[in-house]
Amino acid sequence: MYHRRKATEKPFLTPKQMQDRIRWAWEHYFWTEEDWARCGWGDEMSMVMGQGEVWVTRATEEKYLPDCCVPKFKQFSVGMVWSLITLEYKGPLIFFEGNLSEKGTINSDICIRTILPHIQAFSQLFQGQGREFIYMEDNSRIHTSQLTTSVMETLRIFQTWWPANSLDLNLIENA
Repeated sequence: MYHRRKATEKPFLTPKQMQDRIRWAWEHYFWTEEDWARCGWGDEMSMVMGQGEVWVTRATEEKYLPDCCVPKFKQFSVGMVWSLITLEYKGPLIFFEGNLSEKGTINSDICIRTILPHIQAFSQLFQGQGREFIYMEDNSRIHTSQLTTSVMETLRIFQTWWPANSLDLNLIENA
């Protein structure tokens, strides 16, 4: 039986991007748990604080008790965060409140100064255990710029190629 439902939203994929995703899947199809354990999945995201609903359980007459209220402000606070996860470890949660570009985003310089030292620490941790570390992240400009790529090579941080518009393949995007 058919029902009217809201259409599912997902990133638009071109035929080439679909082929790249299939290629990526086949390249990783036979990976073992040990292979996946070498991977670190990282990403940044923007946050809007003070937006959304907060639910409380209360009686009708408790509506204005401090424990049943949330402060309301005229403006929302916007910030960015970054983190990394592996099969065994969680990276730090890095907040970028005042440490953003003029556009309010993370650029290559900020990535190199703030994020790469944490990725390098994970890479060194794995190397100290005699394991290779593979960093997985999306193809945003800050990750693929010549400057960022050059510094990552200098720091000996190995990245694998990533199919475009494939957020669903990154564990941290879905955490």
